[in-house]
Amino acid sequence: MDLTAATSDLTSATADAARLLPARAHDPVLSGVLLVADVTGITVAGTDAERTVALRRPALVHTEGTVLVPGDRKSVV
Repeated sequence: MDLTAATSDLTSATADAARLLPARAHDPVLSGVLLVADVTGITVAGTDAERTVALRRPALVHTEGTVLVPGDRKSVV
């Protein structure tokens, strides 16, 4: 994944998605923030298994891709 986006857009989207994540997740997938970059921009998503948030932000995507990053609020923001 390779993209160019405004730092403020990515920071606010990842912080908003990370707020939904459970403090202690039994499933490692629930403790991460999913980033999906495609030709239309970037989607930042998170879930607590009951609720899901997916935030779309504009970005110039050079190479499409998907990555799950740690959702620890300190490391995401």
